[in-house]
Amino acid sequence: MSTPTRNKPLDLVETSRKMVDAAVAVTTGRLNLATPDDALVQLRTSDRRAVTSFRFELARQIASALLMMDSNVTAVFEDRDGGGQIPFALDAPLRLCVRVRFQTAALHTVIEALDQALGQAITLVTRDQPARLIEAIIVDDRDNRLLNVGSARPGSAPVLLVQRG
Repeated sequence: MSTPTRNKPLDLVETSRKMVDAAVAVTTGRLNLATPDDALVQLRTSDRRAVTSFRFELARQIASALLMMDSNVTAVFEDRDGGGQIPFALDAPLRLCVRVRFQTAALHTVIEALDQALGQAITLVTRDQPARLIEAIIVDDRDNRLLNVGSARPGSAPVLLVQRG
């Protein structure tokens, strides 16, 4: 009889590889390319549509992983306007806003470990390991205003990636 997944330790290196593979696969489909290798070529030549698709899907994969790994995480958003412009470089950090019931040191540790594992896994695409791939802001109920949801300025609110039901 197999052990339920929730009782197995999570291998972040393998999980990160699967996340990158999934983001490449989704990019392949969204751009109607024949193979993942075609998507890799587009990504390595910095095709804007390919990079945008890949980064969004990778952010979604990271968000889902955080929701699964920490029961205090209630939602994850991508901040596409954090620096005043949307980065289109593959190795630019993904700016994530992680909404939690309450902040814990464990979540910071999980994000750091996931960032390191993803940095290794993304070399499949970039060939170089970025210094940092996840830039996370942890937001609890007291800091909820940082999410700027419902802002009067169009495009300024972070994009919801996942939310706990």
